[in-house]
Amino acid sequence: MLPDCGSVQAGVVTITDSVPARVSTHHFLAEVHLLISRGRDPSWIGRSLHAACRRLSGITARPQIVSAVYSPADDRLVCILEAASWKDVRDLFEIALLPPVRVLEVVTVEDDGPRLQQD
Repeated sequence: MLPDCGSVQAGVVTITDSVPARVSTHHFLAEVHLLISRGRDPSWIGRSLHAACRRLSGITARPQIVSAVYSPADDRLVCILEAASWKDVRDLFEIALLPPVRVLEVVTVEDDGPRLQQD
């Protein structure tokens, strides 16, 4: 997980009448076709997303990157994020200077399911 990308918990914001309100977060799947030349270290993707998260400090609840994986077999970056809206996810990828992203809202099917014990 990338640090400084906001909290996994929904944040508290102050609205005009100074009453705290919960920011509703949703889960999104973000998918990008991204060709990385063979042998190039893909860690720049994480650094770019991390920097973009810091730049989004003006919004109420910054997107939280839950998972990011790259498949060299089909040149695809897939991320699971928590964010207030699909627009926040799209903005994150634009600020990270990544290609146009396909964003889908998704529902968590299993959260903290059973874990295998290792010896």
